[in-house]
Formats: sequence, C-alpha cells, structure tokens
Amino acid sequence: MSTTSNPPFPRLLLAVLLLPLCIADAAASPRVTNEAYFIDETGGRTLDEIQTLDEQGAFTPSEGNDVNYGYSRFDYWFRVTISGAESSGWMALELSNPRLGEITLYELNADGKTRSAQAGVRRPFWDRELPGLSPTFPVEIAANQSKTYYLRVKNYGALRFDLGLWTLSEHNRHANVMLATALGVAGALLVLALYNLCIFVHLRQSGYLWIGIFLLSCTLWQMGASGTANMFLWPNSPGWSRHALLLTGVMTLVIGTCMSNVLLDTRRYAPRIGQINLAVGLITLACALLTLFDNRLALYATLFGGLIIPINMAGLALYTMRRGSRAGLSFLYSWGLVLVGCIINSLLGPGYLPANWFTLHFMDFALLCACLGWSFALTGRLKIHEREQRLVLERLVDERTSALQSALDAVKTLQGLLPICSCCKKIRDDQGYWQHVETYLQEHTDADFSHGICPDCAHTHYPEYFPRREAAPGLLGKKGEPSRGPVVE
Repeated sequence: MSTTSNPPFPRLLLAVLLLPLCIADAAASPRVTNEAYFIDETGGRTLDEIQTLDEQGAFTPSEGNDVNYGYSRFDYWFRVTISGAESSGWMALELSNPRLGEITLYELNADGKTRSAQAGVRRPFWDRELPGLSPTFPVEIAANQSKTYYLRVKNYGALRFDLGLWTLSEHNRHANVMLATALGVAGALLVLALYNLCIFVHLRQSGYLWIGIFLLSCTLWQMGASGTANMFLWPNSPGWSRHALLLTGVMTLVIGTCMSNVLLDTRRYAPRIGQINLAVGLITLACALLTLFDNRLALYATLFGGLIIPINMAGLALYTMRRGSRAGLSFLYSWGLVLVGCIINSLLGPGYLPANWFTLHFMDFALLCACLGWSFALTGRLKIHEREQRLVLERLVDERTSALQSALDAVKTLQGLLPICSCCKKIRDDQGYWQHVETYLQEHTDADFSHGICPDCAHTHYPEYFPRREAAPGLLGKKGEPSRGPVVE
C-alpha cells in the first residue's frame, strides 16, 4: 500500500545546498574553546603559579563554553583558546552574565609580556574596555593562529555564564538589544509604580501606596538582575553591587507580604496567618542581611525563605478566597507565577536547571503578569469598599430621614387642633393626659419660658400693690391718699 504524502523535498534540497556554505562559514569564523578550569581555594594564586599547575595537569577539562558550577565562593581559573580565521582583527570575548563579581583576563603575548583587563560588578562599570551589561573584553586574533587566555573569576553566589565570541559590530548590536530589552521591562514596572502612586495621592487609598512601593522594589530587583542598575544606579559601588540582587529580591518579597496583608484584608479574614507570613518575611530579611558577612548558611536560609514566602502568600490567597474574599483568586494566580519564578531561579543558581532564554527571563514575565493580577485585585477591593461605604451612607440617610420625619410629625401636631381646657388652659396630648401649656410646648418645641405677671392679673390678685389708674388727674390710693405702691400700666 503506497502513500501519497509529499516529503519536505524543497527544504531538504535547500539544506543540502546551503550545507557547504555553513561549513565554510564555520571554518572561516574564529572560534573560542573553554578547554579547562582550576579551582583556587586559597584565592592567592598568581598567573605564573597557574601556568605551572596547568603544565602539571592540575586543570580539569571543561565540557563546553556553557559554565554552570552552582554556588561558590572560591576563585575559578579558566584556560580559553581562540582559533583565528583567515583574516585577523579585533573580537569581543563576552561572559554573558551581568552579575559576575570580578573577572580578570590575562593575555599571553609572543614577546613574553602579559596584558590584563578587569570587569564585573565589583569593579567600576565605566572602567570597562567594552560597554555592555555583561563583562566583555576586546581581543586581537591573528590570521590562522590560536591564542591562549586565562580568566580568573571571583564570584560569590551562582557561578554561571556563557562564553561567546563576537565581532565588534555584532557585539554592539547584541549589547544594544539586551540593554533595550532590560530597560523596557524596568520602564514598564516603573510606569506602573508611578501610576499607582499618583492614584494614591489622589484617592488616599493605602492599597495603591503598597502596590506602588512594591512595584518600585520590583524595578530595583529587575535592574539589578539585568545589570542596568550597575550601569546607571550604582556604577561605582562595588560593595553594594555584590549583594544588591539578593537584598532587593528579599525586600521585594517582604513588601509583597505587607501588600498582600492589606489588599486581602487579613485583619478580617485571617489575622493570625497574616502575622505569621510577616514574621517569615522579616526572618528571611534578617538572613539576607547576614549574607553581607559571606555567611553561606545564611545564603541558603535566604533562598529557602524566598521559596516559603510565595508559598505562604498563595496559601493565604486560597484561604481568603474560600472565606469570601473576591481578591483571593487574583492573588492566587499572581503569587503562583511568582512562586514558579522563584523555583526556577533557585534551581538555576546551583546549576540544577540549564540557563536558556526561558529560565533566565521567566521571572520578568511572571512579575509583569502578577502586577496585572494585583491591579485587578486592588480594583475589586475598591469596588467592595465603595459598596460598603454606599451601604453605610444609605443607612445614615435612612436614620436622618426617620428623625426628620418624626420632627415633621411633631410640627404637624402643634399646627393642628389642640384640645385645651377653657378654665385652667391645660392641653391634652395624644395619650389623653392633660399638661400645662408650658410643659407641652417644652416637650414638642425648642421654646423655653420665663415667668412674669400680666397687668390684669396683677390688678385682680394683688390690688393692694397694683391699683387701677383713675380717670381723674393724679393717682389716689385708698381713702383719697396718694398711692405709695407701683402703678401697673
């Protein structure tokens, strides 16, 4: 039984035709080979001693140019051989990791002289011979010749880099693309941070303040991880550059814990869990500060805490979501992405995961997506807050309306027909009780009384003190005598 499917003959033919060109291009291009390495545990070996050890076979053969030896605090020496092409020229030798501590390149010339150059975050950035996020050295390659170099790498933390060889023009394009990408991610985080801080200034909502501070911290961490912070923020601070990435990362997680406690309203849904998560964050920060003294145990404790914090945050989001918090789902999604990024970074540092585009840039992608999730959660929390405020205002309006209605009812009673006694002038209320006029008015109005006596009552009840005025001129009392008391008009 035959099939009628068409094989990929055009692509296969194209590959066969281009194969000689590819082989010729590979043969014509200079090549770099990382042949062997040596671990200097003392940290005081000189170049002459390293050459002697190399001749004695103390170097360990390397498997390739992709170096990933995990966490180390020792000095590593690498023997690198560059094979020239048919034409000579200057090339760029790059160690593609912007977080390497201090790299020294030793070039062995034919006249017996040695040239050295240094780069790395422990050195001032603008002292580099070639600009770029990763340490790069210019090397001159003679036609059809090979040259051996020695690289000494002093690094505290993950020792990982890819050894690459570029022409100067290719390296400039490559360095510009990497710089633009890193600044694009940092700029996006910074714009989101400033946007939330501006909203906080306008609305005075604490959630916007926390998410703005968190995004600023994420920006610092991302710039430290990509190397742009060493270029623009602290180019001449080697001591801080050595520990900036770890400290900014832990600070970001601690601020994220505080932000989650506020936005998830842990005081209402899970107060004890919120306090435990904050305590874990502070302990992790204390361990990160101990790494300033090159404490290896504190380094592993910090990495462990960096994994525990996202796990706790994801668990808190799940718990509050079950308790009725609408923001819990967004936080579960966001902290889940951050957790995956932390796991990848933790496994990438010791060398358990290969370094590729996905593993190196997953955390940037996770942070951008998580920020969108946190923004949605903040929007949902504000809607809940507005609804609660609306209910409170409606209740207050109902209470004020009821009080006003009661007052209006009382005013209508006073304006209506009031039963009053024709003799004593008492008023009968709605319950059938008779009250004095002043008592009734005091209960139903804001009026108050000041007692006095009218002229008629004064003449009637106190004639000896308030006699009536006669029509004849003069005022006469009893028996025709002048009145000695006051006269009431």
